[in-house]
Amino acid sequence: MKQLLIIMSFSFFLVSCSIKDLEENESVVIDKEQKNIFQVTEEFAYLEASSEVVDNSSDFDFAVVFEPDEKQEEEYNGMQDDFTYIKLDEEDEYVKGTVIVENKTKEAVKLENIFFQGNDKQDIFLEGKIYNEVHTITPPNKTTKLKVEIPFNIEKDKEISFFPKKEDELNTNLLRFFVTNEAEGYNKKHVKTETFNIKEEDYEKYDLLPTIDILNNDENLIDIDSGDNDFSKIRINKTLYDINLDIVILNSKGEKILMKMIFLLRRNMKK
Repeated sequence: MKQLLIIMSFSFFLVSCSIKDLEENESVVIDKEQKNIFQVTEEFAYLEASSEVVDNSSDFDFAVVFEPDEKQEEEYNGMQDDFTYIKLDEEDEYVKGTVIVENKTKEAVKLENIFFQGNDKQDIFLEGKIYNEVHTITPPNKTTKLKVEIPFNIEKDKEISFFPKKEDELNTNLLRFFVTNEAEGYNKKHVKTETFNIKEEDYEKYDLLPTIDILNNDENLIDIDSGDNDFSKIRINKTLYDINLDIVILNSKGEKILMKMIFLLRRNMKK
């Protein structure tokens, strides 16, 4: 069966907030027994709504999303695309929201819930405590909801990214949100600074978003699905525009950042 990947990727704007001193804990595993903070239901709103996006929605049996708190959630209505972003008030100290996991499979699913601000992995605030790691276990044929708060540092990047990593499995889910505290929110002024024209014939030559290939010493592609982790090179493929590109490599458990690489990738150029 297939997994439903819900991805949002945008540019970001500066947010202003402060962080309280809190007791820090190494790790926690949340399961169905912790009913005070972990809601378990049999509703599958995102999987059922997938029929509006794809033709064969019955093929999907797993979805994971981060829903921003309704008090911080804003919508931008564009000429072609609408999207959700996060707007904080000056007194807000955290990005708040709910991690929702819809699991229609026959097995329980254990996730590590990883949040980034820019390239930096963030702690997670739960019920008066800060945790370095938060793992959740969603039972078979159930949906789980966990409310979280992510500290936001005004000196760092203007985005929140959510990377839900399945235990002992490869993962490509990544959800990213604009974060701003500007009174006008996201508007046409911001759109104009990030608008560029693309020739129709270029769609066949380039990927709209940057892509990478994982290579071995002989510069042959590595089949990641085979479990072959003996890679020595990363190739960044051509794009339609100039872009500053960050590559972050985690260890297999997603516990810490092993390497950060920052590139300026020019249009029609590989690295």
